[in-house]
Amino acid sequence: MSPFISPEKLSGLIGQIYDCALDPERWPQAMQAICEELNLRTGVISIIDMMRGEPLLASTTGFSPQWLERLPEFSDGLVGLWGGERAVRNLPLEEPAVLSRVNPSGVSEDSEDGFHLGFNRPQGFVDAIAVGLTRDDTMLGTIGFNRHEDFGLIGPRETEVMRLLLPHLQRSVAISRVLEIRRIETDAIRLVLNSLSVPVFVVGSGFQLRFANDAGEALAVQKKIVSIQGGCARLDNAQAQRRLASLMQSFIQEPANRSEEPFGTAFRDHEHKPWVVHLLPLSSRVAGNIRSGDDQMFALLLSGPSPADSAASLEALALLYDLTVAETRVFRLLCAGAPSGRIAEELSAAPSTIKTHTLRIYEKTGLHRQSDLVALAGSLAPVRPAGEESGSLRS
Repeated sequence: MSPFISPEKLSGLIGQIYDCALDPERWPQAMQAICEELNLRTGVISIIDMMRGEPLLASTTGFSPQWLERLPEFSDGLVGLWGGERAVRNLPLEEPAVLSRVNPSGVSEDSEDGFHLGFNRPQGFVDAIAVGLTRDDTMLGTIGFNRHEDFGLIGPRETEVMRLLLPHLQRSVAISRVLEIRRIETDAIRLVLNSLSVPVFVVGSGFQLRFANDAGEALAVQKKIVSIQGGCARLDNAQAQRRLASLMQSFIQEPANRSEEPFGTAFRDHEHKPWVVHLLPLSSRVAGNIRSGDDQMFALLLSGPSPADSAASLEALALLYDLTVAETRVFRLLCAGAPSGRIAEELSAAPSTIKTHTLRIYEKTGLHRQSDLVALAGSLAPVRPAGEESGSLRS
């Protein structure tokens, strides 16, 4: 254990850093805690989206309001203070960088650096320590702290403790990025599913309800075709429910040896109208974006007998089956009944490429024939939720 900091204090700082992964608004408090422990005066964390040139995170602590307002005036000179862009990009990510060692002339008594003279010296800053959080073609992130003249230059203690904190700072930012990407993907999936008139229920291996789109929730309210019982989605048709349960267990036990029939079942409601329910195994990535905690999750898509434009349904199917962009293009043409030769011609692709995409589609959907894909797409008709007038369909 480091002689420069007690295990209790180090653990406390690390805990605050990881709190920021879940709530980025807590960075000022975490940076302030680091400042207090290491006799630093101010802290700045910045993460820039290099593709768009926009900040994804910008937070500070310790600055007076007057200097905080003036910070943008000097931002262009900060890289120069550290020796220029090349020097900054060559700083190792695995080590803290100390300004007085990287570019001693920048903070010397006879410094002529504009940033130091205009921003640092008036506030009494004589040194700084920084950590690279992320550095690639898409993202640039750093966290840095200024040292006031009352405490002299950055020394071995500050460097060693920051070295201990460095991997946790980097991991916290990495976790934040993953969570943000997942939030965006989750929002996208929910948006697509909620745009459908086809009722969709995402369930666990015991039919535990994890998500229902708007049409699904409206259908469940009617309690005529599907209902929510004890937190589980159940078809009111008992025979169809047993068939679904059997198919689900068959997939879980032997996912590679499924029946060649379409993965779902047909049934009639209490008014003897025909329905089809499709059981779609979800990839772990898609399932995780909706809700975690299940070894395997499935989407139940219910469709009634009326014909409809299935473009939105095909979009949802491609999303739920986790198809790539190229696979989605082939999938839509397969569902339209196009032969492989015509698909290759329309997509300007080699027949072997189309064959590879087709095999991947069958593998992901669990189907084995193009006729099954056509039947799947053709049966996805919208269902009017309760309260909508006849003839009015949701987009």
